[in-house]
Amino acid sequence: MNRRLIIGAIASSITALVVVLAGSQIYERYYSTGQDSSLVIVSWNIEADGSDAQTIGKTISTQEDCALWGLCEVDEYSKYSYLRDASTGRGSVFRCIVGMSSFEELKLAILYDSSRLKKISVFELNKLKGVDDRGRYPLCVHFWDRQSKREFLFVMNHFRRTDVRQRNAEATGLRAWAEEQTLPVIIAGDLNMDWDIETQEGNDAFITLTEGDCLTWIKPAELKKTQISEDYNSILDATMVNSVALDDGWSFSSEILAIKGDFPTQDELNGDDGAHVRLRLNSTSDHRPIRTVAKIPGRI
Repeated sequence: MNRRLIIGAIASSITALVVVLAGSQIYERYYSTGQDSSLVIVSWNIEADGSDAQTIGKTISTQEDCALWGLCEVDEYSKYSYLRDASTGRGSVFRCIVGMSSFEELKLAILYDSSRLKKISVFELNKLKGVDDRGRYPLCVHFWDRQSKREFLFVMNHFRRTDVRQRNAEATGLRAWAEEQTLPVIIAGDLNMDWDIETQEGNDAFITLTEGDCLTWIKPAELKKTQISEDYNSILDATMVNSVALDDGWSFSSEILAIKGDFPTQDELNGDDGAHVRLRLNSTSDHRPIRTVAKIPGRI
């Protein structure tokens, strides 16, 4: 075979390979252009052992534009109903990822619209320095957004409530991990950060997470308590993002969703235990959901 024939054969092979790649997921993920898009994310500690799954499901089904849910305190029995509720009226197929680690049989879970987001990998952050194995490890999913053609990491969390030392270790470890990432990172969940609405200050875990320029809290425009306790007017639940996302042109806004009748009024609390009143009223969670909208620049 002469030289021209060899070169021609190689050129034909390369052309065929390019054609194959152009129609493949490899090309779609790495080389196709994307469009500017908005991604709605809702995170919520649903308190599965103290709330009613049908009540929680009704709230989930009202967020029809949400493509990504992060849930705390999910049990094995209710996750399937939440998956159904997330899909209601959407014409989309939602999939569910449940963390391996648990506390009192309650786990972290992530629901996502598979027509919008492609799951690349799933892992728990189970090697954070100083964090023991008695809690729920952060649950991380590496996603590819089919609209913007961008990749990002979504991390769902539930920090310790009563163990201050472990909560601080979780905050330190999570921030250290975030500092090493080269992809946009979105951190959500019940961070138990005790950010007081009056004093505008959080606890040591909040300070650790937000010191420096690695992570930024997406502070809601309207501040309201995210947990039911009548003793505290504070925000425990939040969304934070890394500097990689912000430097890359991503923008974010968040909102604390107050559902009518979710928390008892002070009159209803007087003379009775708050949790008992709430369960008699509507059986919803003792936390409020956090709705975050990410505006993602399309890949050029």
